[in-house]
Amino acid sequence: MRPGLALYRGAVRVTARLQAVRDTSGPIGYTGFRWPRVGIILAGYSNLLQPAPVLINGRRQMLLEVGMNTCFVSVHPTDKPGDEVVLLGDGLTEATLADHLQVREHEILCRYTAMGPRQHVCKAPAPVPVATHN
Repeated sequence: MRPGLALYRGAVRVTARLQAVRDTSGPIGYTGFRWPRVGIILAGYSNLLQPAPVLINGRRQMLLEVGMNTCFVSVHPTDKPGDEVVLLGDGLTEATLADHLQVREHEILCRYTAMGPRQHVCKAPAPVPVATHN
């Protein structure tokens, strides 16, 4: 039995921050692609990333080119350094990424949960205060 997908589907959120945002006018990156405005995140194929959809400020964007430790990402004119780039979560599902990359959803979870430091967030209800008598 492999419960991983059943346990973690929809429960994992993976993010990075835009490190830089630039307007461009010529070929950029290793492949010399052209895009009018790009951002850079500090994650790459060493983190098992491939060109895929991401979310920046709630808008769907794309990882355009993936280097070893950096990625070029398409950005909106209002996006700026420090903005959060959602690689998985907030409606960008394992199924969406798996379909785009032509892999199984389980592989998306294995790839994306292996990246960077983890922060566990408990969303349990707040404890009910207990009355004490003096």
